[in-house]
Amino acid sequence: MLSGKRGAPGLNAQIVCDLHRRPVDAGILLPGSAHDARAFRDSGLAKTYEQHLTGNGPSLIGACGYIGIVPLTPFKKLEYRELTAAELLFNRQVNRRRWVVKQGIAHLRTWKILRIGYRRPLRKADQTLQTVLKLQMYRRHTIEALE
Repeated sequence: MLSGKRGAPGLNAQIVCDLHRRPVDAGILLPGSAHDARAFRDSGLAKTYEQHLTGNGPSLIGACGYIGIVPLTPFKKLEYRELTAAELLFNRQVNRRRWVVKQGIAHLRTWKILRIGYRRPLRKADQTLQTVLKLQMYRRHTIEALE
């Protein structure tokens, strides 16, 4: 899990954001080599958001790596055909919502402890991510309360 080139551990963090750029939840960290679909299941988020995956609650939106796991994912372009006009329109609508989530995750990564490479003990990485997530939620809540 240690990158010889960068000297930093490779970890896969699954973050759930709402459509207002606010991080809501994070699963346990997995090795960086874990595929997104497997990481979503193994991190505990699939169990936590099971109601959203079955269609009984608000739907989750994911990238192409979550096809078959998350209900709303864009269509992948297949090697043997182009996407149809309806598929392109659907992808555009999904991606208009996904970019907000990407901004929320990017904003979370501005925290110095997550940005410069994790240098603490790896056994405390989950606790560190959860702490940063809670601090971000608290900061966002106090800013909204002041407005």
